[in-house]
Amino acid sequence: MLPRVHTGEVGGDAADVVAAAEALRVREFDVFRLAHRWWYGRDLDARPLERIFVRYMFHQTVPTWVRAFCRAVLMAAAEGTLDPVAFGAAATPRRRPAVPPGRFAIAIMLVLALLAAIALVGPRVGGDAERLCNGGPLLAQWERLAWLIGKGTGPPACD
Repeated sequence: MLPRVHTGEVGGDAADVVAAAEALRVREFDVFRLAHRWWYGRDLDARPLERIFVRYMFHQTVPTWVRAFCRAVLMAAAEGTLDPVAFGAAATPRRRPAVPPGRFAIAIMLVLALLAAIALVGPRVGGDAERLCNGGPLLAQWERLAWLIGKGTGPPACD
């Protein structure tokens, strides 16, 4: 999919920053840093660059030099001639794709389900009270929870 070129709609400058960052595979903050170097021929100190970037983040204020840089990047991408090195993006660490949070959540849920199954199945030596009292501290906690959820009362007392 080709990055979009600025069409003049409201908020288009901020969308161009995002599209240029995607095209160069850098962060939006790096687009501002690269744009300053491309426009002025030198790097901007971190503090002033952060202030400019904060205005962009909260108010979508895009300076002229960033707007021009983004348009040049998007035009080159649309023409198929985008060279990240020419725009100074070669030395910028590439953005890695984020790990989907769903995988981590699924892994945690599987571990918890396994622990619950082990705790609830546990040793079946005698009645409910005996199983609760002889199962160890982890099993006892799971058994108490199962009693509260399943029967709405606390477990029987251990002798």
